[in-house]
Amino acid sequence: MDSSEAKRLRADSVYAITKRDHEDLCLVFGRAYGVRTVALRFFNTYGRRQSLSNPYTGVVAIFASRLLNDSSPTVFEDGLQTRDFVHVSDIVQAIELAIGAEGVGDVALNVGTGTPTTVLEVAHALARELHIDCPPMLLGRFRHGDVRHCYADISAARHAFGYEPKVDLRAGLSDLIAWIAEAAPEARDLTQEQLARGLRVIRHRGVVARALRPWIGKRRGSRIVDDSPRRRPRNQLLTAPRTSRNVRRKIAPTRTACAAGRPARRRRA
Repeated sequence: MDSSEAKRLRADSVYAITKRDHEDLCLVFGRAYGVRTVALRFFNTYGRRQSLSNPYTGVVAIFASRLLNDSSPTVFEDGLQTRDFVHVSDIVQAIELAIGAEGVGDVALNVGTGTPTTVLEVAHALARELHIDCPPMLLGRFRHGDVRHCYADISAARHAFGYEPKVDLRAGLSDLIAWIAEAAPEARDLTQEQLARGLRVIRHRGVVARALRPWIGKRRGSRIVDDSPRRRPRNQLLTAPRTSRNVRRKIAPTRTACAAGRPARRRRA
C-alpha cells in the first residue's frame, strides 16, 4: 500500500524522528510568522553527482560503490522489500513547482514516482548497467526501524502544483552509470572506515564515557576508561577491585573522574 500524507506518522527510528521534527518545525515557523511553507517529503533519491563514498546517501550509492569495488551488494531481509526510487531531476522539478505555486502553503507533500521497486531489483539492475557479475548477498536480517514497503502516493503534489515524475528507474540508473563513467569519481567502499572515524570522534568528545557514568563500577572487575578531554588528564583509569567489596577502589591519578562524574579525592589509609 502506498504512503499518503493523510496517514499518521509513526517514527520508529532516530532518523525518522529527526525527519518528522524538522518538518513540524518548518510548518510551525511558517504559521507563526506568516511565511508560506511547503514541506516536501523526498523518497529514495538518486542521480548524478551523488556521493558514492558516503553510506548515508542511499541504497543506490551503496550498491554502486560495492559493485565498483568488485564486492556483492549486501541486502537485508529477503530483498523483496519495496521502496520508491526518484531521480534527482524530478526532485528539482518538484522544488521549482513548489516555489512557483503561490497558493500552496502550510502543507506536507510526497515527492516520488508512485511506483514500488524491490531492493533486489535495484541490485540486479545496477550490476547489469555496470556489466559486473556480482550477485547480491542476502543477509536475511531485519533492521529495527525499517519498514517492509514504502512508496509514495503523489496525488496531492500532482493536484497542488502539477508535479509529474518524468524519469523511470531504468533511465535514471543508466544516467547515473553514464555519469560515473564520465566523471570517474573515486568510488571506494568507506562504510567501515567512516564508522571507525565516527567512533573516534565520539570517544574524543567523551560521549561514550558520559553515557556510561551512571553504571561505572557496578560490575566488579570491570575497567572503564573515561575519554572525555574536559574530565580527565592523560592515562586516567577507574578500576573496580576483584577481591572484596570492602576494599577501597583504587583511583589513579588523583584527579580522575569517579562514578558520579565528580573529581575523586585520595583517602588516607
